[in-house]
Amino acid sequence: MKHNIHAKRSIFPVPGLLLLIAAAAIVTMFSGVAARAQNAMPTPTPSESVSPTSTPQATPSPAPTRLMPFIKDLQGVPIGMPRKEVEKNLGSAKVSDKAGLYYEFSKTHSAQIGFDADSNVRTVALIFTGGDKSAPAFADVFGADVSSSPNANGGIYKMVRYPEAGFWVSYSVTNPGPQATTVVTMRRMLK
Repeated sequence: MKHNIHAKRSIFPVPGLLLLIAAAAIVTMFSGVAARAQNAMPTPTPSESVSPTSTPQATPSPAPTRLMPFIKDLQGVPIGMPRKEVEKNLGSAKVSDKAGLYYEFSKTHSAQIGFDADSNVRTVALIFTGGDKSAPAFADVFGADVSSSPNANGGIYKMVRYPEAGFWVSYSVTNPGPQATTVVTMRRMLK
């Protein structure tokens, strides 16, 4: 028996299965729309009177909470600080060029600072290596209200955007334990 590899075959072994699948997809799609529409309609509370000619009054929603950063600077350097102020506050950098500065405070604690075209701070990164005990804890960076979820090897990475403040903050711990590396970064968000 020879098989013709060019013969037309349906990918659906049962006739009409395609129609059944299509009908199920349409029903599912419209049932979700109907459920959302029902959930969006206000339901009167027992204290509200609703007549055919009146509409329920919506209660004003509370003002949205603004997410504000727990920290406003790293090593005394906030986003937007002019380069001259950074150099005045931190002293002479180990490495310096037009784009940024690199400071080495100890064998296990350093900072990298990046500037924008106007020589204002755009990025600040603090790097703590070798399990440096002066590395900030997660709660020191984000506060006690923000949770962290360690990955499989115990490391942590979290980034939170603060649009109202105009920057984001990230916290990373790799190689947890006595040789942990902790990096805390602040970076201005582009508009």
